[in-house]
Amino acid sequence: MKRLAFRDDSGATMVIVLVLVTVLALGLSALMSMSDTSVRTTVGLRDQATDAYAADAAAKVVIDTIRKTDSCAAVTNLPSTFYPAVGSAPAASATVECEEITGDTEGGGANSSPGSAILTLGKGEGGEHGLVVDSSNNQSVKVRGGVFSNSTIFLNGNKSDLENTASNSYVYAMGACTSSGTSKIISTPAAVCNYKNYPQSVYDRRGKDPGTVAAHGASFDAPPAPTAVAVPPVCTGKTVYELQPGLYTSAALLNALTNSASCSDSVFHFNPGRYYFNFQDVAPGTHKWTVSGGYLVAGTATSTLKTTPPPAMPGSCVAPGTAAATETSGVQFVFGGDSRMDYTKNGSNYSNIEICASNSPSGPPIAIYGLKTGIGAGAMAVPAQTGCVVTTPYPSTGACAVIQSYSDPNPRLTIQGTTYTPRSMIDLYLNNNTIQVFRWGLVTRGLQLHSTGSTGSLINPVIDVPDNAPAPFPEPNLMYLKVRVCPGAATCSTSAPVRLRAKVRVFPDEPDNVTVLSWSSDR
Repeated sequence: MKRLAFRDDSGATMVIVLVLVTVLALGLSALMSMSDTSVRTTVGLRDQATDAYAADAAAKVVIDTIRKTDSCAAVTNLPSTFYPAVGSAPAASATVECEEITGDTEGGGANSSPGSAILTLGKGEGGEHGLVVDSSNNQSVKVRGGVFSNSTIFLNGNKSDLENTASNSYVYAMGACTSSGTSKIISTPAAVCNYKNYPQSVYDRRGKDPGTVAAHGASFDAPPAPTAVAVPPVCTGKTVYELQPGLYTSAALLNALTNSASCSDSVFHFNPGRYYFNFQDVAPGTHKWTVSGGYLVAGTATSTLKTTPPPAMPGSCVAPGTAAATETSGVQFVFGGDSRMDYTKNGSNYSNIEICASNSPSGPPIAIYGLKTGIGAGAMAVPAQTGCVVTTPYPSTGACAVIQSYSDPNPRLTIQGTTYTPRSMIDLYLNNNTIQVFRWGLVTRGLQLHSTGSTGSLINPVIDVPDNAPAPFPEPNLMYLKVRVCPGAATCSTSAPVRLRAKVRVFPDEPDNVTVLSWSSDR
């Protein structure tokens, strides 16, 4: 009988072991691969996060610069010290490219919130107030538009209220707002006094000389030098006198015409153009031009000028911003040295003055300009304002303002255009005043407003900004930012990959008013 062979299973164990080892090896290999991928992903994400943080920081640095200056450099380079090393991530440099779209009206539009009606730039040297209201009637001195004093506001007595009739405007004083009686500031929102205690005040462009603010427009730049000397006509009695643009060097010759009893009912027509006043009369204290009677019409007349009937004021000349106005339809009075102008009465006659500026291609129409720097040379030189008109503090007696009036009845002055005299004072009496004095606002070192007239006067704002006026600063700008980050490099090239893109809108009328419209990171 044949025996069956014995079957041994010892070889199967080896097979099982080999299978287990293979499975474990494959599992460990997959696990190691996943671990390596995870580490590399973590490192990549960490580097990506570092780039993102650096890009965010770089954009914020540039936006802070925009907030303070309303502008940005075409390229801003930030060295590696800008973003320090963190752990194993190296320090990073960055570069920010900025494209500025000036004048973009997104979010802007008409000047529905009246801009600067009064801006006084004096810093209060010797206790000089920026704005003084001194009225003895029962009417508040009304202003329509923003009020900003770089020093103080002082209300003298119990009837010297200052009222801003524009409910969506502002009243600011870097210093105190005080009164010697019960007079008050009427404003909605309420006036902000001692504004210097607010950190953002140093960035508030509403309180800065517009001529020093970026993109302010050509209006506030020094005018071109005169090209010819002009001589006023000689007074020959009551008639219409035509004056021409140019450089006027004698206050005496002007006074012989406009401060003469023989010509007090006359019309003095200053034809369109630029008038420079640099009085050189030898006698001390004679650099003051006085208008004491008659009708001074400066700019294109709205109708044929006659002495009978006399011109109706306001409305005697073409005002800027109206349909008939052009860039050459008006005048600009430029004051240099210690030259100045006042208006008063002569017997029963009193002065009637209307000055109309031209439209401006850039910025507000400037009617009165006080020179901050000299212009021209030789016989055509006109120096910056100097002498008594720039002396601080402004004296209570023997005052010397670039434009001044007195406590005479019924003085009439209407300036259709912005008054810009940043180095000198304006000192006016508003007795029996029912018309606007400064249309389009004023920028001056300091302003004093007095009134002793009847309760029927001062019923209208004496200083205002029309709604159709351009904003006092440029419309909101759009800024497009492209941020590039270079880890481990001392500087960053504009050819590096873009890590962040941002679009911001700038409102230059207020500090801290920058809106981020979009913010996206490039992966």
